[in-house]
Amino acid sequence: MATPNIRILIVEDEPVVKLHLKSCLEQMGYQVLPPASTGEEAIQAYQSQKPHLILMDIVLEGRSDGIKAAETLSREHEAPIVFLTAYSDDSTLKQARVCQPYGYIVKPFKEEDLKSTIEMALFKSKQEKILRSNLDFNASLLDSIDYPVLAVDCSENIIFLNSRIPALLGKSEIDIFGKEFDKAVPLYSENGDPLEISFSRILVSGCAEQYEGVVLNVPGGENRVVDIAVSPFRKTPEKIIGSVIIFRNVTESTLSREEKLENLKNLIQLLESQQ
Repeated sequence: MATPNIRILIVEDEPVVKLHLKSCLEQMGYQVLPPASTGEEAIQAYQSQKPHLILMDIVLEGRSDGIKAAETLSREHEAPIVFLTAYSDDSTLKQARVCQPYGYIVKPFKEEDLKSTIEMALFKSKQEKILRSNLDFNASLLDSIDYPVLAVDCSENIIFLNSRIPALLGKSEIDIFGKEFDKAVPLYSENGDPLEISFSRILVSGCAEQYEGVVLNVPGGENRVVDIAVSPFRKTPEKIIGSVIIFRNVTESTLSREEKLENLKNLIQLLESQQ
């Protein structure tokens, strides 16, 4: 049974669907706030009642203003949103993905699907709040490092970048923050093959890893060769909630392999000293 302290806001303009959702959520033990029927009402309700989760219909009163409202709530309030939709076509979902929702519920829905989607969304929201809290505490320290630094959550989405990252990647902050790491930061081996950082292995092992001679594909510029150190980001010594990545530009002609490896070790020590 869910805790009644969890407040959920329903944003839906179909009365039958609204009542069915309310009944299902109350049976699950959630506190259902007075529902909203438009995007404007949803924004006002969030500001006044601060729900833990919003169930937002994509299409409201014949217009797709559910997506617009979700964009505002996500951008200005970091509100966790699960979309309700009767449409599962690619074009609709592509529009919705811009808001980075915590899940989708396709109407008509099964109660078990509703329950599992909400539980996963609440769990993800809680984890991200924990990580943001830790990152806020450490942000000034990470930003003071003389190297470009990124942090990702357990889903490999970028949730922190210091001021040196945009220049390194040749992208604006808006094109980096919140994006999946492998899409925002395409990496290649020296022979041109795509290279992936094994964040899942780092989360499981709790051990830092180093990547030498990685090629960064910079839009509109020359590719850059960097050394990368990746360290687990810990809430407590036992709990890992993400990864921190630090980059160092290297000059192949002036650094030996031993010097590069020593630099990577120093980068890892620097990462661990910030946690």
